[in-house]
Amino acid sequence: MSRVDTIIRAQANRSPGGRAANARPAAGLTRARASTPEASPAGPADGSDRPDRAATGPVPVRGAERERVAREVDRLRWPVPGAAGRILEISGEPGIGKTFLLAEITEHARAQGVTVLSERCTEFEQDIPFGVLAGVLAERLTTEALAGLPPVTAEVLTRNLGPQGALGAAEAPAVPADSTRFSLYRAARTLLEQLAGGGLLLVLDDFHWADDSSVEFLDYLIRRPVEAPLLVVVAHRGRQAHARLRSSLARGVALGTVERLELRGLSLAEAAQVTGLPARSQRLRDLHRDSSGNPLYLLALARAGAHTGSASRLPVGDAVFDRYAALVLGDLAIQGGAQGCLVDAAAVLGDRFDLPGLAAVADLDATTACATLTELVRRDVLRPVEGTPQYCFRHPFLRMLVYANIDPCWRVPAHRRARLLLAEQGAPAGELAVHIERSLAGSDADDLAVLTLAAQDAARSDPRLAARWLRVALRVLPRDAHGDVADPDREFRLRLLLAQALGASGRLADSRDILHEILRASPVGSPGPRVEAVTFCSLMECLLGRYEEARALVAAELELGGRDRPADALRMITAQGIAGVFDGQLTPEADVAFAVRTARARGDRTALVGALALDGLNATLSGDKAAALRTVASCASLVDGLPDTELARHPEYVAALAWTETYLGRTDGAERHFRRGMALSARAGQRHVRPLLLVGLSVTCYRVGRLAEAQQAAGEARELAREIDAHHIRGLALALTSLCGSWTDPRATRAVSIAEQAVGTLRGSGSWWSYVATISLANATTIAGDPERCVGLLVTAGGGPDLPSVPSFLRSACQELLMTALENIQGSRPAPDWVEQLDGPLDADALALSCEHGYARTVHAHVVRARLGPAAAAELYENAAASFAAAGMVYLEAWALILAAKCAAAVDRTPDAAVMFQRARELARECGATSIYEEADKQQRRLAQLAADQADADRGARAGRATESPLAVLTEREREIARIAGTGKKTRDIAAELYLSPRTVDVHLTRIYRKLNVPSRAALARLMSEID
Repeated sequence: MSRVDTIIRAQANRSPGGRAANARPAAGLTRARASTPEASPAGPADGSDRPDRAATGPVPVRGAERERVAREVDRLRWPVPGAAGRILEISGEPGIGKTFLLAEITEHARAQGVTVLSERCTEFEQDIPFGVLAGVLAERLTTEALAGLPPVTAEVLTRNLGPQGALGAAEAPAVPADSTRFSLYRAARTLLEQLAGGGLLLVLDDFHWADDSSVEFLDYLIRRPVEAPLLVVVAHRGRQAHARLRSSLARGVALGTVERLELRGLSLAEAAQVTGLPARSQRLRDLHRDSSGNPLYLLALARAGAHTGSASRLPVGDAVFDRYAALVLGDLAIQGGAQGCLVDAAAVLGDRFDLPGLAAVADLDATTACATLTELVRRDVLRPVEGTPQYCFRHPFLRMLVYANIDPCWRVPAHRRARLLLAEQGAPAGELAVHIERSLAGSDADDLAVLTLAAQDAARSDPRLAARWLRVALRVLPRDAHGDVADPDREFRLRLLLAQALGASGRLADSRDILHEILRASPVGSPGPRVEAVTFCSLMECLLGRYEEARALVAAELELGGRDRPADALRMITAQGIAGVFDGQLTPEADVAFAVRTARARGDRTALVGALALDGLNATLSGDKAAALRTVASCASLVDGLPDTELARHPEYVAALAWTETYLGRTDGAERHFRRGMALSARAGQRHVRPLLLVGLSVTCYRVGRLAEAQQAAGEARELAREIDAHHIRGLALALTSLCGSWTDPRATRAVSIAEQAVGTLRGSGSWWSYVATISLANATTIAGDPERCVGLLVTAGGGPDLPSVPSFLRSACQELLMTALENIQGSRPAPDWVEQLDGPLDADALALSCEHGYARTVHAHVVRARLGPAAAAELYENAAASFAAAGMVYLEAWALILAAKCAAAVDRTPDAAVMFQRARELARECGATSIYEEADKQQRRLAQLAADQADADRGARAGRATESPLAVLTEREREIARIAGTGKKTRDIAAELYLSPRTVDVHLTRIYRKLNVPSRAALARLMSEID
């Protein structure tokens, strides 16, 4: 049985109006858990088609707590002689799982053959003396049990807990005198000792509702433990327990007769098991945070999210959710009247509130409100906020439920009272807007101004909230007798603000549609808000992949009078130029110069950032890299000196600068500015530019070989772009994911699949990003072993073998990839015109960048190797590796070193090749390029094997020569002496050289003469000269 099912079934047996109907609560609980189908959830918590967890077995949560309690129960079966009874205190918040754990304890004890008695206390029985004691022991007062007790004890128990005093009698007994109470406690303790002879588990749930006499009896057991194997488990809510109960239990902990177990919220892993959601999913993390790990709240919020798409919207009417809600609200047991009004007022006021506010909104006098608030705090419905005069609900989810159940006819005027109260207190516009939104039926003239101010405040950090207030503001716009808006200009400004808020929050298409509507309705050529609408609409069109529409929109506005207003023209030209980041198109030089000149003249530093970024981008795209570097350096210096407040309104300017730096290979500056742009967009809630910044960050990380970071940034960009419908940015993110995967996955099969998605997404986009997608697919297919497809892709996309259609800053990379693929095709050689074009001197000024030097040098090395062989190409590959190293492109440095090492190995420069292979392995391991690492490792092992094979061959050859020589009959030492003697040296010289005695040398020479059949040293010298 799952924890979900058990929680529901166990808590469903609580009786809101009194004690559970079963005469024996523990048995009733067991039956309910085993056979009450209507108490189980109607389906999984997330509303999916997964089977109910109840059908698949228990969910192993609270493992440590269950094991601890199980050990205590097991000790009842094997008691230590002379050991006294023990008390286990289990405390925790409502819904935390105390009743579930008690059910587990009970089930385990019964399985072990331990006798179980249990009782649940209720609020409405607090006035019945000895209610808990009577409920537990009354049925045990059988004739047989009483006969085994001393007569006095039996008489006391019968008189106080028998039929006259038993639960349900017409009249409850009066509280006896102190001496009588003591006699009853002692008698009850004696009965427990008798019942616990074979082990007894006494379970007391919700003991915070226990009557005073029962609390006193528990204190008696704490001070005088039962001399028998008895375990008393007391579950309660600490905040709702009486001070005397808390004091008694604390004293017991100090004495060692009470053990305390406090149940806290579930861990994230346990929450995953309860809800059935993936452990790493963002939805689970959100639910865990919002529920504070409380199992009941967690299940309810999960159910709410499954039905409404948001846990902040409650699916009232859903049977399973309503059951969860009933369990939460049933625990409040609010009496209505003043308590109900005050709780409803608290829910209306929000997260925090004070006593005067509660009184005003609830429409209660101060005295009544104060007394009611005290009672609600005692019941732990509301809690004081530490260090303040304010209060809050014990949990936000409880407030949500209370609010959802307020009578609408009471709620609307309550919100209006709250709005007036907060206005008198000078509350921020955002707090007033909440109450205006929920009481539009009684709106007044000031509401529009408040909502507008609230939207403007929210737009700086939370555009979604700003859009919410602007929609409400549009609803309260004053209208004339015909139902038309009385102030069209104000409506235009509000709708413009709404479009900007929607765009910043990621709803690009909705923003674009509203902007086109208001542009159609406003006069062409009018200054001010219309220009703002045009520039923002242009950005939305770009993010949606409609670059031609973006440029045409701005161009039309400029032609219809926009150029006559320098400030407006500056903004529109910059907006038009931003499209170049996406489509690689140039902005007219005259317009760029005008923008820079106007921004300088006006002293507008933010506008100057946009103009300089546009100037640098234009120079980069036109191939003037020297001018581009100068302009970008000036722009970067300006950006670095500006505070965030000046850049926050136009993060796209920072993005344009960073992308231009990326094209120019200034990876350090690009990464710094991408990260700053992301920080700006995060603080301002501007989701619309974040994907563009993330893919840029991915590119910079990829270039310097930080492949894991590049993949992470690309993954975030891909998901966010999908959410906001920015398909082309998503396509670029897919391409980057594939590029990283090509180097980290040796088989590259997944990289091919992802790259194919990228190509399909960006096909016909009109963006240079489509070439990146093609490069990613070509690269992946080459690594996957299909170089023919790589060649076809590059030649087709590039407009021919010379790749004329590829942007200049990507051409050298495409050329290198194409050459690699051609060399990998069996028997392929580059066409003559292709070789002729590439086999030329490097123009350092034209390339200007280390990364392009690296690609160009690699291409040149490919050509030289194809024409002249590996000896001539080895050094060129090493030069290419040096260029990649200067650019920080670690993985390409490693790849170039592998190519150089292969050439070195081919011309017997084995030591050099070994060093380069080792360096390539180290670099590949450093950046996580698994494919390159494995290739370097394979080549290094191959080289070592070839060296070993050669060494073996050399040794064999020497041995063969030795076998064929006349000297083969000699020992190694004799051959050594014979060779030296053959040079004419005397015996003494030979002995000195070999560290031998002259006598030993003469002995060896005598043997040599005999074996070689020579008569003298002169004959030996002639023979040795012939052999050599």
